[in-house]
Amino acid sequence: MVIEVNSENELNEFTSRKHLVLVAMIRGVDEDKKRYVTRLLSIIEEESEPTIYTAIYTQQSKALGRPFIEISLYLDGSRVFSQEGVFEDLESDLEALKNGIRETLRSKAIRIRFVKKG
Repeated sequence: MVIEVNSENELNEFTSRKHLVLVAMIRGVDEDKKRYVTRLLSIIEEESEPTIYTAIYTQQSKALGRPFIEISLYLDGSRVFSQEGVFEDLESDLEALKNGIRETLRSKAIRIRFVKKG
C-alpha cells in the first residue's frame, strides 16, 4: 500500500523506520500522472522480495516551476538511488526502476527479487 506523506518530517520518519523505501516526490503534476506513479509504486511494493515499502510525497511549492517527478530508493533512511521522471509507459518504467534498484542494492550486497503475483 502506497503511503502518502505530507511533509519532509513525515518523509524522514517513514524512510528511517523501514529498511527499504521507494519514494516518489512529485510537484505540479495532474491527478492522472499522480495515479500512474502511485500504480507504479504499488506494483514495485507488491512484487519485491524482501518488501520495498512505498510512499508518495506531493511537494507544495510556492515557486512555479515545471512539473517534477523524482523516484528515490532509501536504505535505512539514506538515499541510495534516484531517477528523475518517468516514461509514462508502465512496462518501461517498471523495467527501468527494477534494474536500477537491483544494481544499486547488489552494490550494497543486498539481494532483491521481483516476483509477479497472480
